[in-house]
Amino acid sequence: MTDKRLFGGTIRSALIHAATRYDVRQSKGKRYNHYALGQYFARIDDICADIDNGANPRDAIVAGVTGPLLNCFLKAIHADTASRDELTGLGKGWTYQPASQS
Repeated sequence: MTDKRLFGGTIRSALIHAATRYDVRQSKGKRYNHYALGQYFARIDDICADIDNGANPRDAIVAGVTGPLLNCFLKAIHADTASRDELTGLGKGWTYQPASQS
């Protein structure tokens, strides 16, 4: 899926760019997780695989991410910001549940 308005033209590249920018901002804090960027990239792989299987991009991102990173990812694909329930991850487990299987 390509879109000229997205950074790099694809959802994957837009999400990678958003995750990298987010990680740089987080690195300035005291409780920075040095392993987080790799975890973000792994989740981006899950999200992109879900989109390839037919999930709506926004639904796939909401299924895989919570908190401030969720809005960073949604902004990267020019989608509406997350609701309070989506931000807190109510009803989500620890593992990724693909939106294409919902």
